[in-house]
Amino acid sequence: MELFLVRHGESQGNIGASDGPDPALTDLGQRQAEAVAERLRHAGLVALYSSPLRRALETAHPVALATGLPIKLIVDLSETWGLGFHGMSLSKIRSRFGPVEAVVPMAEDNWWPNIDDDELTAYERAGRVEGLLREAHEETDDRICVISHGTFGAILICRLLGLAPAGYTRFSQSNCCISMLELHPGT
Repeated sequence: MELFLVRHGESQGNIGASDGPDPALTDLGQRQAEAVAERLRHAGLVALYSSPLRRALETAHPVALATGLPIKLIVDLSETWGLGFHGMSLSKIRSRFGPVEAVVPMAEDNWWPNIDDDELTAYERAGRVEGLLREAHEETDDRICVISHGTFGAILICRLLGLAPAGYTRFSQSNCCISMLELHPGT
């Protein structure tokens, strides 16, 4: 499988205009998302996965429109905000972003688990994401797109390469950058 890992576009949080856990994209972030969609329009994608946080969904939506793919939600792709964060309801996500599917069942509301996440638990979540992606696509030549967040994306790359987690220090991802990885069975 070929994996296109995309960090969401510039968000209000990236420029310090929001202190909440689920900020929208800026105008620049929306243009970045459109550019990613145009880049991936003819990439031959067969699946589009996304974090259910707003900035990731606002990045995934143009890709979904450009490719005709539904957005497959994976809660484990999210950045974490610790205890008490809930995110948009699943019905609100569906009304704003069209066809979405939850890869693993998610609650209608309060879908984010009430955990206090750190780099090690994020690395464990990356392992679950890797397992889901490999189960669905490992034995294929599928091209898939995963839209996530800066720190979690870097941790996911570490996990896929068999490296210890190192947050941003090993793999820094700019807004809407595309990292491409080829994954083969067992490697």
